[in-house]
Amino acid sequence: MLIQYTHILFASVVILALIGALLFLLLKDAQRKVKKEQMENSFIKSFIENSPYIINVWTSDIRLVQTSQQAVKMFGLKNQQEYLDRFAELSPQCQPCGTSSIEKAVALVKKAFSTGSAQFEWLHQDLNGNLIPTEIFLLRFEDSEGLKVLATTTDLRNIFSAQKKEQEAVASSQIATDANHAKTRFLERMSHEIRTPLNSVLGITETQLQKNHSPEIEKAFLRIHNSSSLLLAIINDILDLGKIESGKKATAFNAYELTSIIVDTLQLHLVCIGDKNIEFKLELDEQLPLRLLGDEVSIKQILNNLLSNAIKYTDSGEIRLSVGIEQKDYDDFSFDDIMLIFTVQDTGQGMTEEEVEALFEEYNRYKTDEAKSIKGTGLGMNIVWQLVNIVGGRIEVKSELGVGSTFSVYIPQIPQGTDVFGKKNIENLQNLENLQNSLRMVNKIKREFMPYGRVLVVDDVESNIEVIKDFLMPYRIDTDTVNCGEAAVRKVKDGNVYDIIFMDHKMPEMDGIEATKIIRELGYEQPIIALTANVFAGVVEMLLSNGFTEYLSKPIDLLRLDAFLNKFIRDKQPKDVLEKANLQMSLENDGDVEKTEENSNIKDKIMNAFLRDAQRSISALELFCDSSEIDDKAMKNFIVHTHSMKSAFNNIERSDLSAVAAELEEAGYENNIKKINEQTPLFLEQLKEIVKENRPK
Repeated sequence: MLIQYTHILFASVVILALIGALLFLLLKDAQRKVKKEQMENSFIKSFIENSPYIINVWTSDIRLVQTSQQAVKMFGLKNQQEYLDRFAELSPQCQPCGTSSIEKAVALVKKAFSTGSAQFEWLHQDLNGNLIPTEIFLLRFEDSEGLKVLATTTDLRNIFSAQKKEQEAVASSQIATDANHAKTRFLERMSHEIRTPLNSVLGITETQLQKNHSPEIEKAFLRIHNSSSLLLAIINDILDLGKIESGKKATAFNAYELTSIIVDTLQLHLVCIGDKNIEFKLELDEQLPLRLLGDEVSIKQILNNLLSNAIKYTDSGEIRLSVGIEQKDYDDFSFDDIMLIFTVQDTGQGMTEEEVEALFEEYNRYKTDEAKSIKGTGLGMNIVWQLVNIVGGRIEVKSELGVGSTFSVYIPQIPQGTDVFGKKNIENLQNLENLQNSLRMVNKIKREFMPYGRVLVVDDVESNIEVIKDFLMPYRIDTDTVNCGEAAVRKVKDGNVYDIIFMDHKMPEMDGIEATKIIRELGYEQPIIALTANVFAGVVEMLLSNGFTEYLSKPIDLLRLDAFLNKFIRDKQPKDVLEKANLQMSLENDGDVEKTEENSNIKDKIMNAFLRDAQRSISALELFCDSSEIDDKAMKNFIVHTHSMKSAFNNIERSDLSAVAAELEEAGYENNIKKINEQTPLFLEQLKEIVKENRPK
């Protein structure tokens, strides 16, 4: 029995020990869990406190129970408790969608409890009513107290501000791009419109300079010619700057003769020295290559601007042009490259250091007080600086006030062949006495007699045609003319073959490019020469790639015209044809051949051409005096005729009515029917009066 009790007691003790051990283990586990929860709660609390974002904690009964210190900073509050107490005041009454902020907040927190997460944009406000755009992310989690939702809030003001600046920058860039395109279109139109009357002025004076006049009259024509050339140079400056700024001024690498650039430049500028007591000197390196590969047009513009500036600001003393080379000594040059160096040195007014620093700014003209009589836009040196950059060169300036200035331009070029200038060629170029008479030489060209030649002139302005015909008159070339591209195409389709077709670049309806393409597609292979006022590298390349053989600049370059006539007409004739032409020329010079109608006064011919232009335009414009509606085709016709009259009025020196025609043309582009109806009748009345006054008796 005792043994039995002993066993029972022992078993009880073991059971109690096991229960005690189990209780001990359960207690330890509970302590670990409590400690773990405390650690987790401590970590969460620390994370929330130190977060760079606003972090809020919501309970399942939609109470905000905890926030971060960042909330205090964002809303400018005293402490976290103020944020918890006044949370409802930190949102506007309604969100941008129109829903109550309180209702929407409750719904979104409930959604996070249900689905586990939510993300959305939210509009907060500070206690002063300043709106604060934010983005909120809700995430459900569980702790010892049950399910909760953690909300992170990101301030979007900096992001929105950056986006706004970017959008404004894009908009500003687009506006600038649109403005540049508009400016380019305007400049392209002006290039054609402004040069048209200049073409007539220079053409008339050059024609008169071919004839024998008294010294006084010849001097007057020279002054008109020089003034017109100056005006053309100013226009070129403005157009060039516009091309550069709009990005349309591109480099065009072609093989060219360096002697041609030097001669052309000297011919242009030595005449401009005039009566100034200036000695001009030319220095050339004997090792200069005769032919180079580079941007000939840009180089000529750079050199022209440098010499023009030197002549402007030098009253007496010396101007020296030096052209040399520097062998390749640069990492980015190929073995055959050279550095072409143009140096223009003068003994003019000179500049201060401050004036040199500001020299290449747009519209800057230094010494305006001392140089009020100097003509120009102040664009030349800015254009030089930009062109030098375009062709990959550099420019250096040294100047001393009252002593003079030296401009050195370094331009990389590639020699073509091994021929160099040499001593004899340089001596010929340095014959300054002949060069200073260059204008007379240009206008006293020995024109070959070419009655065997036949050309077609295509231009939409008849007075322009008359000017070109007058230039061709001494050659006795058979000259056919039409006033539009369609008519030129018809001439070729009808089987007409010409030694040269002179095709105006810009014309209404079918322009010169389109007409030339069609003519070439017909298999026509004879030379077609573009008449264009846009002698820029990009335009020239475009013309030559569209079927034109060559180009002739407006105002007409007489030397280039003479060269084309000799090359494409005279040089292709057999010896007996040339001898017969020379005999005919001798008979005419002796007075044995009756003079043709083309010997009549050019002014009368231009007026007669104007009257024909005017009569066509009168018939067309009378339809627009009282039109409530004008369709696109009719409006285009109106623009063509007002454009034609604008140019024609300039040819007869009626700039007042040319301006009216320009206004009507612009009204046509703007589709301003009211202005067309109001101003066209008076314009027609004035046009008819001029026709009546000048109609042949």
